[in-house]
Amino acid sequence: MAVDIRFWARKAMPAAIKAGISGNAFLGIIKKQYGKAYRHQEFQKDWREMAGIPEKTERLKYVRKEYRPTSSVITLTEGVQKRKYVYTFKMTGYDELQDKYVEEYMAVATDTLIPLDEAEKQAMENFQMYTPEVLVETFDAYSITQRKFK
Repeated sequence: MAVDIRFWARKAMPAAIKAGISGNAFLGIIKKQYGKAYRHQEFQKDWREMAGIPEKTERLKYVRKEYRPTSSVITLTEGVQKRKYVYTFKMTGYDELQDKYVEEYMAVATDTLIPLDEAEKQAMENFQMYTPEVLVETFDAYSITQRKFK
């Protein structure tokens, strides 16, 4: 009898998310338990759907720049982060050296929760310092993650 790994994994995901297990750790558990692979791309799609990550990213657009983000838009993670909070910004623009449109991400790590405009200013300064050849068209907050302490 064939075992549908995706069915059983999706059934167990809410409990794993509630327990604070990271997506990659949960995928490792699934592989160890069933001995079969779960296509990583499919797994990440399912994990984000169950964890509500796309909704949090969508809600971030409506946070005023001068305010500090609330927990409703911050994603908890067990992943390795240098600082407690990591603000990620998505930039689209035109790269004059490569003569094409590009999409880049810039992260700003902080130990304290800061307003979005401060984080955006820092990210833009970093971006212009490291990639001066790109003409920025859009620069938006993409996600905020918080390191989960055990």
